[in-house]
Amino acid sequence: MIVVDSLKKSLGGKEVLKGISLEVREGEAFVIIGPSGCGKSVLLKNMIGLMKPDEGKILIGGVNIVKASHDELMEVRKSMGVVFQGGALFDSMTVFENVAFPLRKLFNLSEEEIRSRVKEALARVGLQGVENLYPEELSGGMRKRVAFARAVVSLPKILFLDEPTTGLDPVTSAAIDELIISLKRGLSLTLVMVTHDMRSAFRVADRIAMLYDGYIVFQGSVKELKESNNPYLKQFIEGSLEGPICVRLA
Repeated sequence: MIVVDSLKKSLGGKEVLKGISLEVREGEAFVIIGPSGCGKSVLLKNMIGLMKPDEGKILIGGVNIVKASHDELMEVRKSMGVVFQGGALFDSMTVFENVAFPLRKLFNLSEEEIRSRVKEALARVGLQGVENLYPEELSGGMRKRVAFARAVVSLPKILFLDEPTTGLDPVTSAAIDELIISLKRGLSLTLVMVTHDMRSAFRVADRIAMLYDGYIVFQGSVKELKESNNPYLKQFIEGSLEGPICVRLA
């Protein structure tokens, strides 16, 4: 479904991604973990075409989006749904307008079709009767669910998730994880999720890759991760100060 090959990206003169290669199989939940600031979100933004790498290629459904034209990229994006960190809802739009946004942007649908799709998407995430509310009138968990509804309203094949449980309490985080699993099964999605929440990673993932200092330092199944003696994994999972991961507070 997705192939990332020898990806490099620098920002502000600093090399953030130093030659990333990975493959995401169709129908799996692939989770990318790593410390804050290690480049996880940069990798995700390259994978969805919001950034262009300095080197390397990204194949999605066989299309190299690094070399794709605008029209080709927009066509590939029809197969994607994205949940951004914090939800990234438009404050000036109602819930209905937020969820309908990708349908209006990418598809030529009638107003009746749009209303039907929005209603169906909100039902999938367990929200009814909120269409006319604004994001500021919703709880954090509800805003997150609206972001999920917007991401799946176009019935994508791939769902990209950037830190979907950030800022949520443990119980709400668990509920969001269950929602992710339910959407994956119900829509036969391929998932790519970025997180540093290991509880969430273990609940959702089929396979996990760890990113550190611009490199993939581990890639394998959850079982392989739990059995691994990889010092980066061990330190990260245990939350220890002892190990090869350098902690930067400034």
